[in-house]
Amino acid sequence: MYNIICISIICITIIFIVLRIEHLTNQNHKIDKIYYINLDRRPDRNLHFIKLYNELNLGHDKLKRFTGIDGLTYKFSPEQNNMFINADFLNTDAKTKIMGNQLSHYYILNDMINNNYNYILIFQDDVIFRYDFVEQINKLMNNIPNDAEIINFGFHKTANLSEFEALDINDPVESIVQSKKIINDSVCILADNVNPCSLSYLVTLQGAKNLVKYFNEYGFRRATDWNYTDYLVNKNINYANRNVLCTGNHNFVSDIFL
Repeated sequence: MYNIICISIICITIIFIVLRIEHLTNQNHKIDKIYYINLDRRPDRNLHFIKLYNELNLGHDKLKRFTGIDGLTYKFSPEQNNMFINADFLNTDAKTKIMGNQLSHYYILNDMINNNYNYILIFQDDVIFRYDFVEQINKLMNNIPNDAEIINFGFHKTANLSEFEALDINDPVESIVQSKKIINDSVCILADNVNPCSLSYLVTLQGAKNLVKYFNEYGFRRATDWNYTDYLVNKNINYANRNVLCTGNHNFVSDIFL
């Protein structure tokens, strides 16, 4: 009798775990596509991302590797160069690599629009995920403000060109985002001095349309992350998840400033 009770408890526990995983995975039906940016010359970073992504059970049907535009070898067209004529980094050694990074994010936004995706996630390929990432991202999907265009959820503790310090994203204090206003249970408005470094973020369809229109009209004046930050701060919609969900792997240095 005791053995039967034990077996029954084990079976019920297994069923609960399976249903819990299916529940968390199925909630992600609101996310149409998950992009990660990876340069062809960085298979090590590709393997890093795929390994950690596989542990999330988000499903490979939504995952798309975007081949990053490599500023070391890419031949920019006159039209592309024209988008950077007012950029503040044109005299730096990293000029073409910054341009490639910016255009990589820009063309993902265009792909979102062309496919009419309502919500996408964009990741750099060196991210590390918080232990409860899936549950947190599902909660975020149910708390998106109506005027949201981008919601950042990835941050470094510090970042300066090629060097950065990762956050302890599983620490209940260190993982709290620096905010100036709380919007709801999941979302806040970032403090104006915080730069998420375009590490990982959510984009809405309207946000992609607005950003592409803006960049087509005004071009790119700063590096990718600051272009986003300036734009969002000016519209008072610089949203972030209240808890940091991703940080960078300190074993990888920036491909842009290396």
